[in-house]
Amino acid sequence: MDFSARVSAPRQRYPAGSPTGREIEAYRSELDASLRRSGVDRALVFGMTPELRNLVLESGASLVSVDRCEAAVTAYADWVPTGASERIVRAEWTSVDAQDLGVFGAVLGDGVFPNLLSVGLQRDLLRRVQGLLAPGARAIFRQPLLPEDEALQTMSLEKLVGACRRHEMGRSAFGLTARLWGFASKPGVLEDGLLDNALVFELVDKGFARGEIREAEYRAIQCFSYLGKNLFLSEAEWRSLAGSVGFSCRRRELSGELWYQYFPFCVLESLDAG
Repeated sequence: MDFSARVSAPRQRYPAGSPTGREIEAYRSELDASLRRSGVDRALVFGMTPELRNLVLESGASLVSVDRCEAAVTAYADWVPTGASERIVRAEWTSVDAQDLGVFGAVLGDGVFPNLLSVGLQRDLLRRVQGLLAPGARAIFRQPLLPEDEALQTMSLEKLVGACRRHEMGRSAFGLTARLWGFASKPGVLEDGLLDNALVFELVDKGFARGEIREAEYRAIQCFSYLGKNLFLSEAEWRSLAGSVGFSCRRRELSGELWYQYFPFCVLESLDAG
């Protein structure tokens, strides 16, 4: 898995693509509950998401962060306080296990699973997570999900542009939603949940050149630039996959932003938990 393309503007963080405000508070609430319930003062973060790493350290727990993407490690390693109780493990997400790292009072990640481009790899990571959790601990993810067809139709580029120009949505909501779903109906862009981001940005460039996308709209989409691929599961597929490895899945609802419809919190707990 080469994730180097994930890090395009490494010193910039944008709402929707990165957790802010209500999302951070939701993470904090779930993290604190999991640490208390498990009695284990250690947490693991998949990826170098600075908001999550700082949140763990603010809780007083020790932190292990796992990412094999050197660009991400270089960009974000210093976004936590100097001398913080953090261990950075440069490894594939699907290769870590409790034998090497021990167990944790919580496991967190933000937008992790769509970077794994097969259902088999996503299942492998869920199994790894299951083994990393101490009894009573939970895994907390903001998990992008593939919208149903009817919902996708409401997020076509034409409809998003119209809403943006009527000032019915903010820059970040427009930019991320347009990148993920705005071109979903175009041939080759989204097939069986696999999103070709390189093709998306090729179409964005063409739309801008033709004057269909204004400069401000173009810049908003470019904030979420990524030229790799992503695999998105529907909510039903995700719940089924989590259940197949022994997890229950609770969706934590937030309201007020368009991306909450397709980028919800999923809290995973072992079906064996008391």
